[in-house]
Amino acid sequence: MEITGASQASEDIGNGKIKFCALPQVPEREFPSNINPIRARIIRIIEKTWVNGTKIHYCFFDHTKGHNSPAEWTGSPDDKQVVREAFKEWKTLGIGLEFEEVDSPPDAEVRIGFQQNDGSWSYLGTDVLNIPLNQRTMNFGWPLAGDAYGKETALHEVGHTLGLPHEHQNPQAGIQWNEDAVRASLSGPPNNWSSETIEYNILRKIPANEVAGSQWDPNSIMHYQFQAELIDSPAPYNQQGIFPEPGLSKKDKDWMQKFYPVVESKDYIELKPFISVPLILSPGEQVNFIVKPKISRNFKFQTFGEADTVMVLFEEENGDPRYLDGDDDSGNEYNALITHKLLRGRTYILRVRLYYSGLSGETAVMMW
Repeated sequence: MEITGASQASEDIGNGKIKFCALPQVPEREFPSNINPIRARIIRIIEKTWVNGTKIHYCFFDHTKGHNSPAEWTGSPDDKQVVREAFKEWKTLGIGLEFEEVDSPPDAEVRIGFQQNDGSWSYLGTDVLNIPLNQRTMNFGWPLAGDAYGKETALHEVGHTLGLPHEHQNPQAGIQWNEDAVRASLSGPPNNWSSETIEYNILRKIPANEVAGSQWDPNSIMHYQFQAELIDSPAPYNQQGIFPEPGLSKKDKDWMQKFYPVVESKDYIELKPFISVPLILSPGEQVNFIVKPKISRNFKFQTFGEADTVMVLFEEENGDPRYLDGDDDSGNEYNALITHKLLRGRTYILRVRLYYSGLSGETAVMMW
């Protein structure tokens, strides 16, 4: 069941029924003190997005399948289906990412649990890659199937996994909170948040240099619902509250299609040994190479120039690109470098995404 409108949302919030997502806190990346602020800003915006064309594998923890996971992480078939439908809805936007459900947690980048009363949350974007393989990267802390906000909850958490932060923390929103009211509301049932969690997920403004785009979207799936009593300004939200419309907003869709455009076969360039290929890209854009080694040996892949890039190597297995290795040189004074053994007769994919191209605006990639 979906949200039926602002009146229903307002009634539910007023009755203390709304449960919110709490992003797990991870250490902030630190840059050298002398880094160009424009360079740092661009890196911040892009750093947790996936390399486009990635197939993201997800798995539901299930103790009945020998996953060696707690029983409370196992979800109901109906709740699992709600999450599957959320992945499907993001995919049907026409994006370059692929999603595949797998049976084994170690084979999945995204590992999903349903521990009740642990809140609903997900790590942001590629932060999931730093989580131990026996741990969750996403959790749903209340039943989804049959819940008025179940579909939106699943879309929201998958949105985090794809790299979308909380929209109500956009510095362009201009929301001035009634901080005492926010703390009183969120510290009690049903969320029971600590002061630190409230600060991190509500009151904290995401730095402007980490926000892609400049406009606030109060209808984003990544925006919480708030009653008017929590907002001091601006009008009219301090009088009528903020109640996003159900589903993905136009700006949600535009953001996803901008960062993850469809990757077609014509977009691939064959990369051959000892041939340097110039990269003419704007920040956030990507080039995709196909590699078909004629001999089996260790190969090196490296970018050249002053550019900040992330470079990822995959091997095709039955048409499924599987991650092999990667390097991210953003914010550093060296170039991305991958050394890996390739086998004759196999097909590999190298994806290079540009963060920042420096003053020269020139960079290149070569294998040898």
